[in-house]
Amino acid sequence: MESESAEIGVTVKPINKDTITEYSLKEGAKGVVITGVEEDSLAAREGLRVGDVISEVNGEVVASPKEFAESLRGVRLKDGMTLTVISGRDGVARFRVLKDR
Repeated sequence: MESESAEIGVTVKPINKDTITEYSLKEGAKGVVITGVEEDSLAAREGLRVGDVISEVNGEVVASPKEFAESLRGVRLKDGMTLTVISGRDGVARFRVLKDR
């Protein structure tokens, strides 16, 4: 199951054995893996990439695409939102503040 968030411009999938292998994620990774980033989207401008893992939205843990989509409801991008993103490149967790300019 894939979920697309048009608001920030990413497509995500749940983390399972297949996505761990496909995106070279660490065993035990938690959250949702980014499988697509729309060109010129807020996510692209903020440096999110395919293979990154989103583990929290505004401090709330997300464990599935459904939870991720639900966490975006009611978010006002002009006020900003915080994501905890584990880089698919180096495995380091970083906080990203996404704010529509």
